[in-house]
Amino acid sequence: LGAVLSHRLSDGSERPIAYASRTLTRTETRYSQIDKEATAIYWGVKRFFQYCYGRKFTLVTDHKPLVTIFHPNKALPTLAATRMFHYSHFLSGFDYDIVYRECTFHGNADYFSRFPLQVRDVDKENVVSTLQLQLINEVPITRRSIAQETLKDNELKIILTKLKEGTVQQLGLDPAEYT
Repeated sequence: LGAVLSHRLSDGSERPIAYASRTLTRTETRYSQIDKEATAIYWGVKRFFQYCYGRKFTLVTDHKPLVTIFHPNKALPTLAATRMFHYSHFLSGFDYDIVYRECTFHGNADYFSRFPLQVRDVDKENVVSTLQLQLINEVPITRRSIAQETLKDNELKIILTKLKEGTVQQLGLDPAEYT
């Protein structure tokens, strides 16, 4: 599998930022061609997750059927295999466009897929957990909003006052629970 993270300059040219490649697993070598191409897209986005998540990007593929299958504004065909559904569901968490580019104009990623590093790069990272951590960072809860809401709650307001006075023991509470 091969993937390239590149940046489009104002003159329309592309400049590579990072390259990635890996060999197929024994199971993946038995996939159909469309599944291998889909796996490359899935793996590439996973590999460059930190650059793709939360940003609009363009996926470029040399496999035309995947443009329809993974198009962000089209429903996945009802007869799609479970693997395609999984990949499509994963990609739905991103803001992207997908375009087809002929293999002759798509040589950088194609080269790395044909001559990968001879290492097995099987990601142990749980991308779902990573996605959840990214979403937690976007939750609109701040220290200030917690302080404001604490002052609105009568019970917490009493505890806060007692903590500040150093008399929380009078409430029969352990100060360690609230500090």
